[in-house]
Amino acid sequence: MNKEIKCFKYAPDGLIFVGIIEDYDSFSFERSYSGVGQWQIVISPYSSGAQYLVNADIIAVEAGVAGLITNKTEIKNETYTISGVELKGIASKRIVYPPEGQAYLHYREAPETIIKSILTTQITSAVASRKIAGTVVDDGIVSAKITYDGRFGVVAEDIAAIAETYGIGWYADVQGNAIVWHIYHGKDGTATQSTNNRFLIDAENAGGEIERLYHNANCALVAGQGEGVDRAIVYVNDSVSGWNRNELYVDARDIDDNSLLPQRGTEKLAEYGTDTTLLVEPYNFLLNTYRTGYDLGDIGTYVPLNLSVRLTKITEVYENNAFSLTYDFGYDAHTLSQRLNRMEKNTTTLFSKEA
Repeated sequence: MNKEIKCFKYAPDGLIFVGIIEDYDSFSFERSYSGVGQWQIVISPYSSGAQYLVNADIIAVEAGVAGLITNKTEIKNETYTISGVELKGIASKRIVYPPEGQAYLHYREAPETIIKSILTTQITSAVASRKIAGTVVDDGIVSAKITYDGRFGVVAEDIAAIAETYGIGWYADVQGNAIVWHIYHGKDGTATQSTNNRFLIDAENAGGEIERLYHNANCALVAGQGEGVDRAIVYVNDSVSGWNRNELYVDARDIDDNSLLPQRGTEKLAEYGTDTTLLVEPYNFLLNTYRTGYDLGDIGTYVPLNLSVRLTKITEVYENNAFSLTYDFGYDAHTLSQRLNRMEKNTTTLFSKEA
């Protein structure tokens, strides 16, 4: 049976319900933990649901599965294709405006707090001409403080770069007739812990592809200001040892506050992505426990290799009254590096030199 899709029109005082569709040919929805996923509906132009979609701006299915409509293409007498991005793609409609009279939007806070503040100042509580009504909630977990200086970057890109670097999830969905933004952390479902349900990916049944980067940089020496033996030096991930230790030198002489050197090291290491990326074909256990035993952002164990991997992207597919899933584990270095480079073009450095 096809999944029920609700359609809404945006209005500042509350979303306007348009209608419900179930009679589509196919529906695929990509959920991304730190980035912004895409979706697509293929439907007959003679379906009543097609008319709902023509008049809608937003679709909503369930928690974490809501989309912004960005494209509508009709092929006469055959099919009607509607596509878009996850609802958090609203953040691509805004760039980061610094406060009036200031060069940067500056924060020295936990990355989770910074993401929440960016969403609030640039979208939900922005000036009237920029505001898109909504609220922002989080799971209460905060990491160590970092420094952020935003200036004219695309809001979604800045948030994605921070989220991928520090392993944070975010999404927007529809609750009632309102848009609600969420900042959260996936659970640890690895084989060695006993607090949460274990999330085990059976290599024999999963199939797919696995890529391991055995020489990926995983610890950094960050050099700040000074000369010779007086130069400020910090180490990031210095606990990694032996054969598996792959060192990276980071020249950070532009930073005059030594407390920010570890942050620079963490960000540079993040540009290399994760050392393991995994594409998995779903099997019965994964299909049957999706969103009950595990969900997007959770960290699982790929057995029998005993590899810890984070579920960073998942695509739900509904077609011919059948349901299937595809999975991505780990972060791709190329994608994150592109985001960080775009941020650096808008600021002198990715993050501020000031405390």
